[in-house]
Amino acid sequence: MENAAAPGRHVVFRGDDGQGGRGLLAAGTRLSAREIGLLAALGVTEVEVFARPRVGILSTGDELIDPAQTPSAGQIRDSNGEMLLIACQEAGADARFLGRVPDEEEALLLAMKDGAEACDLLLLSGGSSAGVKDAACRCLAALGEVLFHGLALKPGKPAFAGRIGETIVVGLPGHPAAAYLVFHALVRPLLAALSGGEIVERTAKAVLSQAAPSNEGREELLPVASAKAARSRLRSSPACSLR
Repeated sequence: MENAAAPGRHVVFRGDDGQGGRGLLAAGTRLSAREIGLLAALGVTEVEVFARPRVGILSTGDELIDPAQTPSAGQIRDSNGEMLLIACQEAGADARFLGRVPDEEEALLLAMKDGAEACDLLLLSGGSSAGVKDAACRCLAALGEVLFHGLALKPGKPAFAGRIGETIVVGLPGHPAAAYLVFHALVRPLLAALSGGEIVERTAKAVLSQAAPSNEGREELLPVASAKAARSRLRSSPACSLR
């Protein structure tokens, strides 16, 4: 036999979801399905948002070929272009791969100039070391301003950054693992800032299962795998963030 209904049972009262004058979403909040549902419940159908950062990606090097091709002597597949494209999209950016540029200074100057005109952030992979053919930083100096070239970081020593007009330019190492790690260390926080938010870092103490040699005076980025890592991770691909 069912119990008699008590006053207020199964009733949602005014103010239970949110109280008047109390903010429910802060500026910089990424709009996922949860936030959209909350806004819809409040009758909010339009909000002011940050536009997704426009990112252009250039791969540099005579040796690069399309991943679908079979390399011949002296050639390698361009993995950085695809990797950085998806990494930027996962970070919420409107990213485009702008192509591969050979080690020819005039060609690189033109590609960087065109890319900077179309993007908020221009990413380059390769061409950032001190070799004669590594012209990316020289091209940046010719087109705009170099803010730094070289980091006390392993991997990532040859990375650089600067500006061409209002466009930020970041040069990543050509080695895929180094490019990926430096992207997460430098570019992801930058994309979050351009979107009005910030990266929330999660830290945990652990003991390495094997020795990891290191260079004194250089911060080191060391990929690890936790034995207790979660089997799944919540992910969202927001289109925008609240202003």
